[in-house]
Amino acid sequence: MALIINTNLSSINGQRNLSSSATALTTSMTRLSSGVRVNNAKDDAAGLAIADRMNSQIRGMTVAVRNANDGISLTQTAEGALGSLTDTLQRMRDLAVQSSSNAAVSASDRAKMDTEFKALNQELMRVVQNSEFNGKKILNGDLALGLNIQVGATTDTNSRISVGVSNMSSLLAPVTKTTLSPASQTIDSSLSAAITKANNDAINDTASPYYQLLTPANQAAKLANAAVVAAKKAMDSPTDLALAKASSLANAKAAAALAASSAATKTTTAASLTNVLVSQEFTDKVNAADFATQATNTSVVATDLVVQAKSVTDAAQSSSLSITAASLADAAKANVAAAGQNIYVTVMNQLTGDKIDLPASTRDVTGQVDMTVAGQDTVLNQAVNRAIKTGNAFGSDREAQKTLAGLALAKAVAGASYVEDPLKTASANETDKASFVGNNSLVLSVSTAADNVAADYALASINYIDAAIAAIDTERSNLGSTQNRFTTTIANLQNGIENQTAAKSRIMDADFAVETANLSRAQILQQAGTAMLAQANQSGQTVMALLR
Repeated sequence: MALIINTNLSSINGQRNLSSSATALTTSMTRLSSGVRVNNAKDDAAGLAIADRMNSQIRGMTVAVRNANDGISLTQTAEGALGSLTDTLQRMRDLAVQSSSNAAVSASDRAKMDTEFKALNQELMRVVQNSEFNGKKILNGDLALGLNIQVGATTDTNSRISVGVSNMSSLLAPVTKTTLSPASQTIDSSLSAAITKANNDAINDTASPYYQLLTPANQAAKLANAAVVAAKKAMDSPTDLALAKASSLANAKAAAALAASSAATKTTTAASLTNVLVSQEFTDKVNAADFATQATNTSVVATDLVVQAKSVTDAAQSSSLSITAASLADAAKANVAAAGQNIYVTVMNQLTGDKIDLPASTRDVTGQVDMTVAGQDTVLNQAVNRAIKTGNAFGSDREAQKTLAGLALAKAVAGASYVEDPLKTASANETDKASFVGNNSLVLSVSTAADNVAADYALASINYIDAAIAAIDTERSNLGSTQNRFTTTIANLQNGIENQTAAKSRIMDADFAVETANLSRAQILQQAGTAMLAQANQSGQTVMALLR
């Protein structure tokens, strides 16, 4: 081996190995101090790229878990609001079922129930309009097209779940149009004006056919009442000839007036029958009453001639006159009622175009009242069309407005038909008039029909409410399934986070067992390398021995 001093290969080799071990020592110390295996790209370039991609996935999935939990909160909020709607609808259904029974529910009871029914309807709309999640309306249709919740780390469509809630305002619209008490609703102004005019015509307009029919009937009733008063006086003084003659004359006047009015009522009823406004049964009753009235008139006139020629009287004569007066009063009441019913059906036909059947009218094979609707553009149809254009749900219901018009007209006709009792004060007559209207046969029959309509409305309300509850149940079912999707998604995301974190850890985290062994190795190599470099640097001293 040559002895040279210009190039110390052993030193160079020692320096190289010492540098390598120093680098290894630095790497081990860095990994042990940071706990990370890949501190720089030079440590593991491919591993760093893979780990960064995994880190994006892990962080994205972590945020997606939060999004999914927000989605669960959203669906739970919506479902809670829908549950509130269902509770409200169930109470409305209870009221509708109760209202559909005419046997136990009066019109007054139904009106009270309708007050709560309307309040619950308003509560439905309040919940729909005010239900929010983080400032977003959730039941008013804003979520009808779906709200996307990002539940994945990537941008593809499979990483989103859509939460949709139908427009509850539209879904509940049929319910909001329902009512339990048509009679408590507001009648269209045009119908009300037409009824008021007909009533005024019957009372004040001498040229009106209503006046010409009802006023003579009322006058005959007044004369019959006067005859009753005269008969009472005659009964109180049975031997007073003047009182007996006055009573007989009062009977004769009442009978004559009643006969004329009854004949007019008969003629009008025949015309109403021709126009299919009254039944044959009603016409037969009017004809029979007129036949009896005409016979009574003949008899009363003959009796009056006898009484007026008498020079003395007795209790038997007074009793006979009293019985006749009472009979005339009863017949006059029936005649006024028949005249009023003719006015009622005529006005209702003009308002509605319908062929109006009174109680005891002919019915079809199913037992239903036979009502046909004429095609003309009537006041009622115009009112309904206006209501439809303005979005008035109740007003656009033809049967409801017809019911209101019938009730208003029946009460107006009954009021116009009331004959004051001359023996009573004005205040007492007003009280009697209110009672008369309330217990009037026409008003009662129309009220009964209105009750039947109200029961039909209640039954219809039940159908609408059931449909709404079923639709809400569908919405809640959809929200429930969406909640389950979110729950499953969260579990899947958490599993992905766990496993990808483990994979990333294997790339990025330092194995302390390995790194401490590497550190020990590097430290020993450093010490050995330093010692050997020192020896290599001293190896040239051997040349000096040759130079001595």
